Amino acid sequence: MIYPFIRVPLPDISGYVEERGKVRYFYAYVGPRLRTKSGRSTHPSARMLGRVETSASGRDELMPNTFYYEFMKLPLPSEAVAEGAGRKPAAKAKAAPDKEEGSGMSMGYGLAATALAEETGLLGALQEALGTRDACTLLGLAAFLADGAHSSLSKLNSFIDCNFPFLVDPSFDRRMAGELLVRLAPQARSAFYKAWNTAQGPASREIFYDVTSFSTYSGQIRRASYGYNRDGEDLPQINEGLFCCRETGMPLFMCSYDGSLNDASNFSHALELARACKLKPARRGLVMIMDGGFSSDSFSWLHLDGWKFIGGVSPARIKAVREAFLKWAHEVNDDVEGRMWSVNGHPYVSGRVPFTLGGVDGVLVMCSDIESRSAMMRSLMARKLSKKAELDGCRRCPASGFDAWAASFKPFFIVEKAGNSRGFKYSEDAEDFKERVALAGKAVLFTTCAEMSDQEIMEAYRSKESVEDCLDTQKNGLSDGRLHIQGDAQADGKLFAMFVSLILRRTIHSRVRSWLKANNATDEDVIEELKQIKYVKIDGKWKMKDALTKRQRELLQELKLDLSFMDGTDGQGAERTTH
Repeated sequence: MIYPFIRVPLPDISGYVEERGKVRYFYAYVGPRLRTKSGRSTHPSARMLGRVETSASGRDELMPNTFYYEFMKLPLPSEAVAEGAGRKPAAKAKAAPDKEEGSGMSMGYGLAATALAEETGLLGALQEALGTRDACTLLGLAAFLADGAHSSLSKLNSFIDCNFPFLVDPSFDRRMAGELLVRLAPQARSAFYKAWNTAQGPASREIFYDVTSFSTYSGQIRRASYGYNRDGEDLPQINEGLFCCRETGMPLFMCSYDGSLNDASNFSHALELARACKLKPARRGLVMIMDGGFSSDSFSWLHLDGWKFIGGVSPARIKAVREAFLKWAHEVNDDVEGRMWSVNGHPYVSGRVPFTLGGVDGVLVMCSDIESRSAMMRSLMARKLSKKAELDGCRRCPASGFDAWAASFKPFFIVEKAGNSRGFKYSEDAEDFKERVALAGKAVLFTTCAEMSDQEIMEAYRSKESVEDCLDTQKNGLSDGRLHIQGDAQADGKLFAMFVSLILRRTIHSRVRSWLKANNATDEDVIEELKQIKYVKIDGKWKMKDALTKRQRELLQELKLDLSFMDGTDGQGAERTTH
């Protein structure tokens, strides 16, 4: 973001001026100087501090951007107008005039969002952290994002004016939203998380943790780095770790970190931040549930921090786990009575053995999904027969790329070069195939929750789809998987606003599950239906424009909301109520 009405002297720091067309930009070297292989001293990177302009006296001056103030450790200007590089200054927004008598407004969604935010403690936590004005404004922005706004804020002002005239300044627009995101400092976010987790009370006993990432085209976000990209994009990214409550499906805490870090290496830092925001295991014996993408070091950190945990482990990655798992898999009898149970109608047979992993004493819980195992066995046998038919029908091996071609028949057959007319011979890979058969339809978990039954442990682990749903909603429902924003402060603020929006979306979703199923609808359909509940102003008082339809009555009943409190009020300080 460039501040077009501010000029400062060119900073006396190591850097250079780069000319693009007729525009000059000043870049400052960042980071320590390094030595190349040839011994030459060089700077690894540089950051743009602004645009170089020539004053009336002929001296070069700097039109600074946001990073200039971060780099020089100066406060951001409070009165300047911020704009993207090369754009004309945006005109300051004017307050929208009062709605004319009889004009309709889609306030149903705004009223419902505000009532739900009050009931769940979301609005109270925002007010405690940000103050009433910014809390209400951020709630309006979060509701806008929850409506599927994705990257564009161009329609923010009309959305607020129509849906939140009773709560948010009607002049709130994309420029003011950018200023709000910058004000969402780390201290304010931390205060919110503390208040939010306190409001959740003792309901949060089992906590899920998972990660995702957001790609960006921005070159102004320092933590956006290249790393393992889950979407297969060749773009820098920011990683995000999310803590979610199993019992309520609500997100509890979010932390973002450099996109080059892997999930396991940042896990201890995420735990430390969560503890500071009142996700403390000693407070109520919390249980952490994670998938198999974390290392044994993650279990060590959890144990040292006082957590109990349930985590997926991969036999393919840890030799000791593989040996113990295969030993059990070869011995287990799927028909042994007393070891059979079911989760969501799927029959399982399980067993457990004491085990130490990452210096933590626990148990390996090994489960076999009987139906999945049968299906996977059929698939394995069909693939084996198909590969055998392909080998039998091959009259001559390929002239080049033999190794890759031979590898395509694993784990069923070992293919080798030979001096016969076909140029190859093959034999069954009995040992590898036997291992694949043993692993089919089975899963292994490592846990310190030995007091729980195998069924309880597996049910808890399988329900981790709630945090996966949260991440999917945040990445694909509230954005398009990318951060369309410039600057570190703005990126952190945008991710926090998306977290608040996620709470709102999950609150709505958790209450209308049966309605969604009965009407074959989505969360977006719910929001659109609420927006059809319109109000008009008559004699200075708000009135519902039309009677509620059957669909709307059923929806409000599922949400446990009564919007009639707004009837006959002027919209100022109206009490919001629930059934």
